[in-house]
Amino acid sequence: MSNGETLTWYSHDKYRLEARLEALCEKGCQRVWQDIEALERGEELPETRGLTAEESRLLLHELKQIMAVYPDPCSAVRIFPRP
Repeated sequence: MSNGETLTWYSHDKYRLEARLEALCEKGCQRVWQDIEALERGEELPETRGLTAEESRLLLHELKQIMAVYPDPCSAVRIFPRP
């Protein structure tokens, strides 16, 4: 962003982003962490199709904020994947 603008949830179509965020969260803990990792690599998910790069970054940020408030019950799955 330019001119010192800050990307905020409310500077975009709040309801469109909320619906996509909810769709991601409904997948469950393990899938959410996988999706976070995919988004961090710049991959597109079905839930992020049609979003601008800024909106995708904002969605990733919000997803991380949500996951940060929960203890990470599926961390062992991410660290020690099943064979």
